[in-house]
Amino acid sequence: MTYLSICGGVTKSSQSNFNGIINPKNYKKWGEVDPKILLFEGIHQFAVRSVKKYLEIDDKDLYLPIQIKAFTCHDPIFLCEHKVIGEVSPYGKSHQVAVEVRRGIHDESGVTVASGVVTVQAVEARA
Repeated sequence: MTYLSICGGVTKSSQSNFNGIINPKNYKKWGEVDPKILLFEGIHQFAVRSVKKYLEIDDKDLYLPIQIKAFTCHDPIFLCEHKVIGEVSPYGKSHQVAVEVRRGIHDESGVTVASGVVTVQAVEARA
């Protein structure tokens, strides 16, 4: 699988809350990359997909993560599927997504693996 498939589908749980799965092993070269980098990328993918669902826009529209604040990542990072939850809120002309990644999809402990606030913004098409 490709680098852009680290975060699978995102589902809407309420007006501004979203759930998803981050799986570092969805990247075919996962063994060559630090797990924290794959998790970091998965968080960005989740944030962009959550904003697009929040705005109910076409998948063709280009949105990019432009900043992450208050990022924390706890060791160890396991190369398994992780639950990810987020809340989207407007932020000027952008949107912010407060993201929390929890260890394992089958782990009911609710242990937070990583968290942060990602700012996502639309990229205007150039003619």
